[in-house]
Amino acid sequence: MGESTLQDQDTEQTPLLPDSERPQQSEPTAATKAARWVAQNAVTVFMSTLILTLILGLCLFFGLHGPSKPSKAKVCLTPACVHASSEILYNLSPEYKKIDPCTNFEELVCGGWDERHDLRPDQGDAFTGTIMVEASQMLLRHILEAPYPDDSKHSSFSPAQLLAPLSSVDEQNFDKLRDAYNACMDEDTIKKDGLKPLMELLHQVVDLFPVTESDFGKPITSADSKSLSETLYLLFEYEISALVSVGAGADDKDPDTVVVQASQPYRIGLPAKDYYEDKAVVKTYQDMLEETIESIHSGNATAHGNWMKSTGLGNTAARDSKHYAKEVVEFEKKLSAATPDAADQNDVTKYYNPMSLEDADKLTPQIHLSNIINSLSPSNVKTERLIVMSPSYMSNLTDILSSTPKDVLQTYLLWKTVQKYASVIEADELKPYSRFMNKLQGKDPESTPERWRTCVNHVDGGLGWVLSRFFVEKAFSEKAKIFGDQIVSDIKEMFIEKLKATKWMDESVIELAIEKVHKIVQKIGYPTKPEYNGPTEPS
Repeated sequence: MGESTLQDQDTEQTPLLPDSERPQQSEPTAATKAARWVAQNAVTVFMSTLILTLILGLCLFFGLHGPSKPSKAKVCLTPACVHASSEILYNLSPEYKKIDPCTNFEELVCGGWDERHDLRPDQGDAFTGTIMVEASQMLLRHILEAPYPDDSKHSSFSPAQLLAPLSSVDEQNFDKLRDAYNACMDEDTIKKDGLKPLMELLHQVVDLFPVTESDFGKPITSADSKSLSETLYLLFEYEISALVSVGAGADDKDPDTVVVQASQPYRIGLPAKDYYEDKAVVKTYQDMLEETIESIHSGNATAHGNWMKSTGLGNTAARDSKHYAKEVVEFEKKLSAATPDAADQNDVTKYYNPMSLEDADKLTPQIHLSNIINSLSPSNVKTERLIVMSPSYMSNLTDILSSTPKDVLQTYLLWKTVQKYASVIEADELKPYSRFMNKLQGKDPESTPERWRTCVNHVDGGLGWVLSRFFVEKAFSEKAKIFGDQIVSDIKEMFIEKLKATKWMDESVIELAIEKVHKIVQKIGYPTKPEYNGPTEPS
């Protein structure tokens, strides 16, 4: 421990600039002052001289009796090391030798990276993470735009290694992926359809959660609970989380067990809770919402609009859109205020709240959470326990729903549907929303991503598990998986050795830590259980 600390200190104290480039130090004081100082500190001078003499003697001894040639660390010259080194040099400024890191560190280490990476109009930022994502997207594009890889044989699950019947089914799965991708790439048909697919879904929402003239301005009643629950279930089937989010994942206290989780929506309306504190953003958002409602009003976006038209009131679109834009934003503000802060959402001691389905139902009786979960679950699965990630949000939701007019709630559900599919619908009516989101993310307001990027994400989102089979086949061999697994095993082994050598921990704590390391389940690259025997049946 002490040795490594001293080494770290030496490294930190080493000058960053060569001697010739460092500023010269000022000259010492006059000789008379120096002599006076030596006289006043004779003991210190004597001891310092003695220590220096001893150090020089030791250096001379080891220089004469030590190894004839100093040992040098081997330089890694494998292709991987050379490539990694070149990437580091590429990222440095081309003039890095002339830059003082104390005054312009960012330019020194990132100047080359900036020169090699320009933001596209549809990009708000770029960093190592986005580059990795885009590399994967490009690889997926090549997979989806290429024929079935029937001659690949680098792994046991490669197409050429499969038996003929299995290979045939595997190719059929691949064809389905390509069909989905090609359908998404058919922009002419998509533009021709325009709002039609979205309007059909909006009509389903209105049919399930209808609003009559007598409902305007009045909150929902117990009689509306069933229709609200059914509407939320419909939205979940279309992957739309409106008032709550429901999903399944590993139990934090028992990772091998899958548990149902219920929480506040990942996104209420604006991308993050903090945006609701920014008056300028909220104002722009409300204006955009008003414009969007008005644009699609002719498609009967709200029941209120239908009623106003039927009564012959003039200028219905403008009056309707302005009213509902304001009311929906106010409703979202209430939901946002009830949402836990980001820190609490990531704190397992705060969000891990197991309870029975019956108890969860009592938190927000208006939505019948148990009905939604049971409807989403397979028929042979019975859910008795779930994790409610924010009981306070669920309780507050009850009060919010009790004070929200039914027509405003309906409009919010419709708005969430529009938000979900705005990025895949080609229609001028939705341009206000895309412009708003682009500006919020620092992009060109009129920019759109390249169509192939949209379609790769579309296939990955809907058929990701099937697509991952061909991604792994293309980019990740069995040897790579074994190698990656060995790296993690070596890290665990060395970590255990470090724990054994630790002096500041009790033996019982060390044993507990080692036991925990042994219990780490390594999941590298892709799953091997159940064993893959082909596309028809895992065993």
